[in-house]
Amino acid sequence: MLTNEATRASTPAFTAVVPGLSVLRDVFVNLYYAFPEAQPQGPWVLIDAGLPGSADKIKAHAEEQFGPDTPPTAIILTHGHFDHVGALDGLLAAWPNVPVYAHPLELPYLTGRSSYPPPTPPWAAA
Repeated sequence: MLTNEATRASTPAFTAVVPGLSVLRDVFVNLYYAFPEAQPQGPWVLIDAGLPGSADKIKAHAEEQFGPDTPPTAIILTHGHFDHVGALDGLLAAWPNVPVYAHPLELPYLTGRSSYPPPTPPWAAA
C-alpha cells in the first residue's frame, strides 16, 4: 500500500522531487527547477514564478542549486494566476535576457487584457 508520511512541517521547502527536478515550496505554492539529470549544475528552466515578493527567495535557491550568475535558460508559466506569476517582474529585473513562455491562450490573462472567470462552486456546476 502506498503511503505518504511527509507533511509540510517535515519536508524541506527546497528539495529534489526526482533526478532533474527540484521543488521550492513557498507558502501555499510550488515552483520547479528543471535541469538535465546528467548536468545538475548545467542549464536549467524555472517552471512558474511564485508569489509576489518571492523573487529574492527564488533567486537564492537557484544560486544554491546552480551557482551564482546562472540564470535559467527560460521561465515557463503554467498559467497566469497571481501565485504563479507574482515574482515574474522581480525575476526579469535580475534576469533581463531570460525568455518567458506560456500557452498562447494564457496571453490575455498574463497581459491584463482579460480576467479569469470567477470559480464555479461545485453545487452550481450541474
